[in-house]
Amino acid sequence: MNQPLNQAGVVQDARIEAIDMVPIGSFLPTDGGYGSAREIGHARMATLVFVRLASGIVGIGECYGPPKTTLAYLDILRDNYLGQSAFDHRAIWRRMTNVLYHVRAQSQLAAAISGLDIALHDGLGKLLGLPVYRLLGGEEQASIQVYASGGYFHEPKALPLEAQLERVAGEFEGYKIKIGRGLDSDIERMRSARRILGDDVAIMADINGAYTADIALESMAALAPYRPYWIEEPVAPEDLPGFRRLASRRSLRIAAGEASVNAVEFRELAATGSVDVLMPDLNLCGGFVEALRIADMAHLNGLRVSPHVWG
Repeated sequence: MNQPLNQAGVVQDARIEAIDMVPIGSFLPTDGGYGSAREIGHARMATLVFVRLASGIVGIGECYGPPKTTLAYLDILRDNYLGQSAFDHRAIWRRMTNVLYHVRAQSQLAAAISGLDIALHDGLGKLLGLPVYRLLGGEEQASIQVYASGGYFHEPKALPLEAQLERVAGEFEGYKIKIGRGLDSDIERMRSARRILGDDVAIMADINGAYTADIALESMAALAPYRPYWIEEPVAPEDLPGFRRLASRRSLRIAAGEASVNAVEFRELAATGSVDVLMPDLNLCGGFVEALRIADMAHLNGLRVSPHVWG
């Protein structure tokens, strides 16, 4: 005979006793940086979140972005979450943002809450003995397609484009490279990618928002013969008028959203009519719960989702 679940005990075991954040980083050698058309990076930084529940279980999450700005929100989160049940995470978040509405969620607070949301789900999954996908509504498919994200702009001591692509050629069904430093450079980089990776794979090109709408249109027209699977972030994330200008004139599929925060910004991005694939980053957009809202909105608007990750 099945024993009834002691709900009160489980809720008590899920009480949040401690929240800690730990900054982490990895630094590149001099002249060994890599990155996008916007910048060459010399470090990878993130913030880990550790949530201890009354049961002794520790859930772990990760926040996107500069740790110093993320850590600035730690005391606010502690004040609002400690002593509460992890099961009530959505109610706590709504209550907190209602009181702190001047702070706004469209800031590094969203990254902090993203890592916390991931840690809370991790802790609840461990407490209940369930994988997190069960908590989120179940498994729809057993596997997903992935692509290799590389093809970076680089400094002298880092691997050039061709060497980056040759390392992974033939191992994936899709690849992504960086473009955005002018039409001649865009064409040459895409030509090299096609030559090395072959005609039968998907190749995505990421501008990282470095262009204005007119230059983005010129680039897309020039790259069309190379059949890029999508053009990512053709204009800056905040340039919604630019996205709207692209809507009726573009010739290629567009993906965007890695820098967008919460479902509100994704709603505004989708409303431009130019984006085919939304790219929420779970470490920035608000965590699992907010990402599910974004995915539902994408479904309702006939759009696809390809989660971004830079962790």
